[in-house]
Amino acid sequence: MKIFIFEFFFRSINFLKRKIFFYKKINLNQDNIELTLNTKNYKELNLNLHKEYNLRYFSEKDLFQYHLLLLKVDIGFCPISYWKSFILPDGFLVVEKSATKKIVGAGFAAIYPGSEYDEIGTLEWLAVDPKVFGLGIGPIIASHLSKRLIKKNFKKIRLNTQRYRKNVISMYKKMGWKVVEENNL
Repeated sequence: MKIFIFEFFFRSINFLKRKIFFYKKINLNQDNIELTLNTKNYKELNLNLHKEYNLRYFSEKDLFQYHLLLLKVDIGFCPISYWKSFILPDGFLVVEKSATKKIVGAGFAAIYPGSEYDEIGTLEWLAVDPKVFGLGIGPIIASHLSKRLIKKNFKKIRLNTQRYRKNVISMYKKMGWKVVEENNL
């Protein structure tokens, strides 16, 4: 029940935020692009997490902080209750600041919901607090999740991101991801 209350709250905030932008005629630039990863092209990034931060698995107690992070980086609302049955075991990661336990990055690896026979894997809802950009948190999470998807032996591995997130796209390309579609999805 707790998860549905959080989701209702954050879905409402996200809806209001979008309406305010619409009425102010601010373009949220939600054009998406799809990237895919051929496992033969994967390049592991040799990055180490700064000692002030801890990489761990997501737990339900992280739900509120995770949704706050998504609001902060403006990537929308993630319906965890929907994704819950698709997320791979050990496939939802968070990075927290050790001293404060504040989540500064998170994302998950999942079975793509539209996948017949569960043969498509997807990297989803990766978000990093802008205050910690440059510490390699995004690439570290993306690397761990990519390896988790590769280990699962999916026939196809994919993700979507917004076109305007040039730094994110560049990070994925360095890991071997390829842009396959630049349309509104």
